[in-house]
Amino acid sequence: MADRHATKLTLPKGKAVFPYLNSPDYQFDELGVYQTRLSVPVEEAKPIMDKISSFFEDYAGKKLNPSDNTAFKLEEDDQGERTGNVVFRVKAKNRRTKSGEIWDRKPRLVDAGGQPTKVHVGGGSTIRIGCEMFCWEAAGRKGVSLQPLIIQVINPVSDSSNVSLEEFGIEVEDGYKATDDEVPSFVAEPEADEVLDHDDF
Repeated sequence: MADRHATKLTLPKGKAVFPYLNSPDYQFDELGVYQTRLSVPVEEAKPIMDKISSFFEDYAGKKLNPSDNTAFKLEEDDQGERTGNVVFRVKAKNRRTKSGEIWDRKPRLVDAGGQPTKVHVGGGSTIRIGCEMFCWEAAGRKGVSLQPLIIQVINPVSDSSNVSLEEFGIEVEDGYKATDDEVPSFVAEPEADEVLDHDDF
């Protein structure tokens, strides 16, 4: 990444779409990627869209090219019709430091009141995202992307909330009882010169 211009940004409350926030997605990256899309009604998203576009224009001296915009897009349904929502895309790739260790860039998860939580954030969960907005330049292209730093979980939804033990004939047992009162630990961010360069867009 040859050039970087960054600032903090808070996205509006919205619905998580294909979230990987509790654990990373390894499908296209061997180190893992924490990411989600955030679906927000257009009228609520418009001020943030304008802020992102203005931020990029201030950096690049030109308007944001839709083909290089990895921060947001208008949402469409399966028939290609616009839904009236905007989808913000946030992602943070894990990185390998020069010492060979993995820098786990999992965003901090907190409940509605700001307390740390390990609750599972499934698709459809209502969340708010505090992220870093940054402009990038690579291979002659310029764009803007969003990296999640903290996730406020307002109404969690489990991806498998409609699956029960009963439908598989599994009986309830005495044993482990889940709690959510353990404070998760977070890996400190390494110094910039300790991290091998990775693209984040």
